Amino acid sequence: MLSNPLFLIQYFGYATFFVEIFVLEMVLMRHFEKRPAFWYRLSGLLVLSPVTVFIPELNIGVFNMTYLVICALCICSAWFLFKVKFRSCCFYTLSAWAAQHTAWSIVLIFSILVAISDVAMAFVYIGIYLAVYLAVFFGFSFRRKDYEVSGDNTAVIIVSFLVLFLTVFLYDLVGEYDNHTVYYSVYSVIACVLVLFVQYGFTQKESVLRKSIELEVGNKTLQDMLVNQSKQQKIASDTVDIINYKCHDLKHQIGTLRKVMKSEDGNKYLDELEDAVMIYSNIAKTGNDALDVILTEKALLCEGHEIKLTYMTDGEGLNFMNPTDISALFGNMLDNAIGSTKEEDPGKRFIRMNIARMAGYVRIHCENYCSHPVQFEDGLPISPNAASGLHGFGSKSMRYIAQRYGGKVYMRTQDELFISEIVIPEGHKAEALAQPKAGMRKISDPLRP
Repeated sequence: MLSNPLFLIQYFGYATFFVEIFVLEMVLMRHFEKRPAFWYRLSGLLVLSPVTVFIPELNIGVFNMTYLVICALCICSAWFLFKVKFRSCCFYTLSAWAAQHTAWSIVLIFSILVAISDVAMAFVYIGIYLAVYLAVFFGFSFRRKDYEVSGDNTAVIIVSFLVLFLTVFLYDLVGEYDNHTVYYSVYSVIACVLVLFVQYGFTQKESVLRKSIELEVGNKTLQDMLVNQSKQQKIASDTVDIINYKCHDLKHQIGTLRKVMKSEDGNKYLDELEDAVMIYSNIAKTGNDALDVILTEKALLCEGHEIKLTYMTDGEGLNFMNPTDISALFGNMLDNAIGSTKEEDPGKRFIRMNIARMAGYVRIHCENYCSHPVQFEDGLPISPNAASGLHGFGSKSMRYIAQRYGGKVYMRTQDELFISEIVIPEGHKAEALAQPKAGMRKISDPLRP
């Protein structure tokens, strides 16, 4: 028999073979998106799995086809539980089968070389299977996020199946004409391990290629974002100037009307009108024009969401930076803060920002109330809008801009606060770092940490 020592087959039939493959298959596919009611589906499969005890031997010549039937059941079970393509189910089932047959071959070697009781063999069987499965897990799967197997790996799936089929066929053939030997079992171990290396070697190469493509797409997206932000900054600057002029004129007109309208109701009406105008006349004056535009624009947005925005800024410390970079950096920072804060209770909606120069560096500190937990990846927060095409690019563009000037971005949560800190070296040194060298692309790798 193939899956277990003979005494286990006598008691449990081919159910043990199903369990051996199914357990490791679930471990290898653990990161895949699960189908609705996953745990109910899994419970149902576990309840029905003992039925495999009653599967009879299906022989064609000397070859036992039962193993192929059970592998087919494992493939269907994986497809029943996870939202994956059928070829991915085949791939990971074959991986589990290769690991299972490796463990069984080692068990067989041990049983040939050492004569022990059935009870002792049961413990040996459990120990060997556990050791092999852990080796496969940590060697091939632990540091790797599972992903759909592409059509390019169809050949790998076919070759893996043929090698396993041939190995199992030889087992039945050898058992038909002679006793199994250590030499055959060693061959089986080598063949199955090679299958695992081929499978995960090809998928690792595919993973690197995919990451390269994602990086290239990310670079292009980030470049487009920065160009669009540059255009938006010019529009916002012109808009703020127009509002400033109009507010200035309105204040003079209100002062003239106040002299004309002496009634109490008239003055009350003018007070309300003046308060409304003053909302738009609070133009930020930080010492940096680009920062003034962004703060004024975001202050109006905060007003609409009932968010209290306060800031103490030394804008002159940013004059060495390109206005477009200032617009993109602070625009993304405040957009992130506003997007998080507007979901909080009205009494807890606040954003505080401080910009100061110290010891040759410009330190930017921004914090906002944040009651919900935030997950981080590579030092940046993971956006809850995972379906968005610009998922995470706001934070990545902030880090990219800071790195262009030799700076660093730090983000963390602390005491129900989300804190963003940026440290950039001040002056000409940073300005030189921001300029692209001759012959180099202006944006070489904005996603590189």
